[in-house]
Amino acid sequence: MLTTNKFIERVDAILKNHCTTQVNKFAIEFGLSTEHASHINRWVSFAIASKARVVVLNLSPNKSALDRDNYDFPFQLFDGHSGSHLQALQLHWVTLGPPPDFCGFANLKMLDLVFFIVSQDLQHLLSKCCVLEWLRIRLCFFQLPSLSSLCVQEPLYRLQYLCVEDCAFREIEFHAPNLMTFEYKGSRTLINLNECLKLKTATIRLYLNDTLEYVLTWIPCILPQVDTLSVKLRISSKMSGFTQPPLKFIQLRHLTMEITSCCDPNSVFQLAFLLEAAPLLEDLHFDMFGFDLCHGDLDDIMDLPHYHLKIVCIDGFYGTAGQVGLAKYIFKNALALEHLIVKPGWKLKLPTSTSTGYERYGRQEANKKLVPLDTNSVLTIL
Repeated sequence: MLTTNKFIERVDAILKNHCTTQVNKFAIEFGLSTEHASHINRWVSFAIASKARVVVLNLSPNKSALDRDNYDFPFQLFDGHSGSHLQALQLHWVTLGPPPDFCGFANLKMLDLVFFIVSQDLQHLLSKCCVLEWLRIRLCFFQLPSLSSLCVQEPLYRLQYLCVEDCAFREIEFHAPNLMTFEYKGSRTLINLNECLKLKTATIRLYLNDTLEYVLTWIPCILPQVDTLSVKLRISSKMSGFTQPPLKFIQLRHLTMEITSCCDPNSVFQLAFLLEAAPLLEDLHFDMFGFDLCHGDLDDIMDLPHYHLKIVCIDGFYGTAGQVGLAKYIFKNALALEHLIVKPGWKLKLPTSTSTGYERYGRQEANKKLVPLDTNSVLTIL
């Protein structure tokens, strides 16, 4: 196993033999921290001098070490000229504290920040990357609570891809009129994307239990123009007193929902509200996990015809009251339906014999409860 001292000696030896070389990509991937700052700074200076267009510092240790001192990225080594060649920057396990006089990366197009600590405003760094096209922020931690707001007031006109995952931001705000893809994983938070009219694809992964009502009110508010949407959440209960979606996905055509639900069958059946919330929806895919076998009376949901839905897939069908009620609603109201695909089974990791048994039961329930409803021959049971 390569020790830290041996790694440092090896890097120094390699760079010594290439001191006049111009490189395209410079990467360091080894578990280092603030105690090795002098060595890392020297290597970063080499990357600057060699006009590297891509710089990667992945200093993650071989095992978890949350209590260690992260390396402070040396913003002081970059000025308007020295940072002008940099087009892609990937930083893992560092501390970011850009000084107030930091002039930015004038030509940086791609920024990937993973498992890092913020000691100064992160938005100050991002506002100085005016040609940024691709941005991922994942596992961000704050030295002070006041740093937990990510509000970038400077417009990022070229930003097309934005991903924020596993961070505890109190609020997120970007002015990115050309943003096309947005991905978010975390808890409920305030998100303002300021009318990104070109935003067509979005992925939302929510940590906590939520009712479907939250999805039907919060997501259309921040993503009204989205065309393709993927949502993962756990539905903890039915929507109490909910009669119709107050907001609509006015452009949504492709929707995938990965759902884990508790025992109330209405929490599944009320997925039918999605058809009203997305009047232009064309294909709908459900991945259903861990549904309880509790049964009960289903709520009454007003029948409303849907004129665009063509393809529906229910993966993880087990014949519960909520699932059957949802399929019945789709049969009755999706007037343009061409395919309703049902994949029986229990979508949790189980022994093979148990999994096969659940799949067999789900298929029996589909044949018994759904086939009689298939008057237009659109049902496929896999």
